[in-house]
Amino acid sequence: MNQLDRTKCVFVGVDLHKTNHVAVLTDCFGDKIKTFNLKNAFSAFPAFVEQVKKKADGKEIVYGLEDVNFYGRSLARYLLDSGFIVKEVNSSYTKKQRSIGTNHNKSDELDALAVAKTLIFEYKHLPLADPQDVYLAIKQTLNTRNNYVQMTANIKMSLQNILVHHYPMHKEFLKDLESKNGKRFLQEISITKLT
Repeated sequence: MNQLDRTKCVFVGVDLHKTNHVAVLTDCFGDKIKTFNLKNAFSAFPAFVEQVKKKADGKEIVYGLEDVNFYGRSLARYLLDSGFIVKEVNSSYTKKQRSIGTNHNKSDELDALAVAKTLIFEYKHLPLADPQDVYLAIKQTLNTRNNYVQMTANIKMSLQNILVHHYPMHKEFLKDLESKNGKRFLQEISITKLT
């Protein structure tokens, strides 16, 4: 699949986001044909594919997505299941492509165009998209863990603020709140305050 007659293809670069994606359709030279905005919802994908097919004018359609394991997972899975060629475009390629030329602005449309051009010029070096649910599960687990760590830090900070307000000298007799003495002290003051 690494050999491709680019003159018989159109290329779609997709800039992926949490709620909405921006896609740019180009010819084999990287000239923009059309820009599409679509929701990151499975129900929006069929209409998007049909619009691209109409503009492709019978040519083979090749898609490029930066992230096929998180925000782009659903779209990548839909396109693969529909029989399209979908390549994963590393964001460092996109950044390099965007820096070529005189326009160094950043927008979703320019990013999608950079993905499409990278898809054209680096086609044989790009891996086929292979969305893996394990990466999504790992990312979600890490995000949840990070949220709990932040919540714990906030609770400890609040507790320290309360102690400083009510027991300004607590550091003299209590070095560590998580020690046995610290836990006993917190238990005693909570029982005293409640009764």
